[in-house]
Amino acid sequence: KVLAGGTSGNRLFRYLADGTVDSSFAFTTNPNGNVSTIALRGDGSFWVGGSFTQINGTQVNYVALLNGDPIPLAITNQPPALTVVDPGENVSLTVGATGMTTLSYQWFRNGGPLADGSGISGSQTATLTLTAVDDADGGDYTVEVTNEAGTVTSSPAQVIVLGAPVILSLSDGVSQLEGNPLTIEVEALGAGTLSY
Repeated sequence: KVLAGGTSGNRLFRYLADGTVDSSFAFTTNPNGNVSTIALRGDGSFWVGGSFTQINGTQVNYVALLNGDPIPLAITNQPPALTVVDPGENVSLTVGATGMTTLSYQWFRNGGPLADGSGISGSQTATLTLTAVDDADGGDYTVEVTNEAGTVTSSPAQVIVLGAPVILSLSDGVSQLEGNPLTIEVEALGAGTLSY
């Protein structure tokens, strides 16, 4: 027997991306001989060859295709929570995800699916690019990542396209005696460099 990641087994293990043993890939009876060749397939299954005639109680005669449950789909890198840009700038939002089979992507703005064209590219890839943004491009962006194991949705990524200056805060009720210095503070947000 072999001990891998604290898990006891006979000859075959499958590891997840984080280095832990995939517990869904379990055989009650491993091969009754040695495994000498392994060929991984894109769906997480793999071919094994060797000097064995049985795996998991099934007659196989030296070659077998082994399957476990699909590795769970997971988002590993969320897109940025907030992106603030001036009109005319470009924005790229990227998501990272893992899963054993081919991943597909669909980006959304405010819940509506996006399609490539008119300043949008990568709507069905890991990276969405918005070119020469304007007010209409502002909003909450999410992406759905799908494979045969299911679908996961990213956290929202808010894009704010700045426009005319907006006063966010102003000093409250400040008073001072005549002849003394007075400080009034303002916080504003707007496109480009603001002047006061």
